Amino acid sequence: MLVFSAALAGCKSTYQVSHYKAPATQIRPEEGVFIIVPQDGPDEPGCGRLAAYLLEGMFLQYSKRIQLSEKTAPLDVQLTNAPAGFNYVLQSRINLWKEEATEWSGLRDKLDMTLRLLRVPGGEVVSETHFEGQSKSGSWGGDRVEHLLKEIGGKWVGALYGRAEFQQTSYKGDKPKK
Repeated sequence: MLVFSAALAGCKSTYQVSHYKAPATQIRPEEGVFIIVPQDGPDEPGCGRLAAYLLEGMFLQYSKRIQLSEKTAPLDVQLTNAPAGFNYVLQSRINLWKEEATEWSGLRDKLDMTLRLLRVPGGEVVSETHFEGQSKSGSWGGDRVEHLLKEIGGKWVGALYGRAEFQQTSYKGDKPKK
């Protein structure tokens, strides 16, 4: 029984939200969000575009107007070039995107990311968060870094629209640790 409970202890992904600035008001579905494709994380080519596609999917659950940038460019250029009718720009930074072969290595996938929602055209910060995540142990290859982003990033996006609870805390799975 003790061995079984110890094995279950690592069965959920864990997250640490080290910074969170909540929006002063909820975002409305008709307000457009222009998503900047982030630069790839260290040693993980293509993860920036993948992260942008995942974030686009999260926002599409709540918003009617979402668009990805064509390419990575400095923030001031993106704020200036955001298409007409877009109220916000999403800026993300991938600090770590580590895909491990967990099925044979036993190492967990890891994500460290910062998300900032900025008002167009001035760039005022509406909401921002910084979080780190680790996949569950013993996933036998069933988890990927994008699953980490979907779970914790999806909570942040939901909170922007008043549809999810998000806070600066530790999470185990989809629940805050008590």
